[in-house]
Amino acid sequence: AQAGTVEIAFTPDDAVDQRIIAVIEGAREEVHVLAYSFTHRGIARALLAARARGVKVEIVADRRETLDLPQSALPELRRRGIAIWLDASPGNAHNKVLIVDPRSAAAATVTGSFNFTRAAQVSNAENIVIFHDNRDVARIYERYYERRRANAQPWSQTPSPRVSSP
Repeated sequence: AQAGTVEIAFTPDDAVDQRIIAVIEGAREEVHVLAYSFTHRGIARALLAARARGVKVEIVADRRETLDLPQSALPELRRRGIAIWLDASPGNAHNKVLIVDPRSAAAATVTGSFNFTRAAQVSNAENIVIFHDNRDVARIYERYYERRRANAQPWSQTPSPRVSSP
């Protein structure tokens, strides 16, 4: 159903990372992330700030990218209390999705080619689509998020990789 607004942005010209951070800053209840590669420290800090405000933050991430990428921000997020599941069932869990408050009329969904990395902002040609105030789109992505999480392993059951700070 048509609701809310749609925002489209491209890198490197548009400040896609800042738009994603703004969506996270608007979260009131929960943020769910599906990530392939996650090294962007500013986005990591926004998730930590959301958690500090009482927002439930969860991430389903590609297992190999998370455990093998030394600059991954996810080990620090896990260490600071954010629940992370590692998805290894497909060849690559290549998703780039962020869902905010999916049960709210103010739900927001971010999707596109943009990995949560600094390189995606400054070095690559990437895109995002943000659905603002569209609970129907958020619910569709939320169901997909739940399927991916059900097929993933909680990080507490896997070895810890090297830890770096966001």
